[in-house]
Amino acid sequence: MKKSFWIVTLGLLILLGACALIQQPVSFNPLTDESLLAYFPFDGTLEGIVKGATTTAITCGSTIGTPGGTITYAEGKKGEAAVFDGTSGVVLPDDIVNDYDYTIAFWVNIHAFTDHTPTVFGSSEAGWISYMVPKPWWRNPGEPAIWSLSGEQWSTYEMDTVLSSNTWYHVAIVVDDGDPRAYVNGATVSLSSLENLPLPDIFTDATSTIAVGVNYWDTPFQGMIDELFIFDRALSRSEILTLYNLGYGE
Repeated sequence: MKKSFWIVTLGLLILLGACALIQQPVSFNPLTDESLLAYFPFDGTLEGIVKGATTTAITCGSTIGTPGGTITYAEGKKGEAAVFDGTSGVVLPDDIVNDYDYTIAFWVNIHAFTDHTPTVFGSSEAGWISYMVPKPWWRNPGEPAIWSLSGEQWSTYEMDTVLSSNTWYHVAIVVDDGDPRAYVNGATVSLSSLENLPLPDIFTDATSTIAVGVNYWDTPFQGMIDELFIFDRALSRSEILTLYNLGYGE
């Protein structure tokens, strides 16, 4: 009887241990995660990593494709950050994202609110998306939106948050088969769709461009951008929070 008791007890302990292992969360390291597409730390240089290879982004003038441009650097959220003076932008290597599920995350410090100005902008022949516009023309300064156009169809999502100037914010935009989610400082931000349509698929089967601080038409961004990450999947809320907290947040 005593022997049977210990056998049963041992069996229960093994079962509990197995359950604990199953429930143990898998740690998320943004720099080693297999879905990492691009990382640009902006630590005094435009050098970064794209699909596992070291590369360098390029500057442009006031619009994508305009030669010139100057990016300087200052103390950022982590190390140094790129400083955008309102006349220049940065263009990343082509074709970083190739499908309809991805995450773009970065730190931003806005120095001036100007209509339509993008922070991160993606485009192809299929359309374009401004992933976080700090001042859409129809909203107050600091009331951001995600804004896109494909053909003649707009898709706009107002973000239920208010951003202040000269303040660091961590922004993450997750696109899951066209459905966006937004996070600011690790917290979920409600989105209100004006057209009740998904964001367009601008990356699948199209040569694409991602730029920072500029697009093809509008006033360039004035402020700082730091720690830009792009992932080849829709990160979970807990992974966004990890990205915000573990060395890339506090």
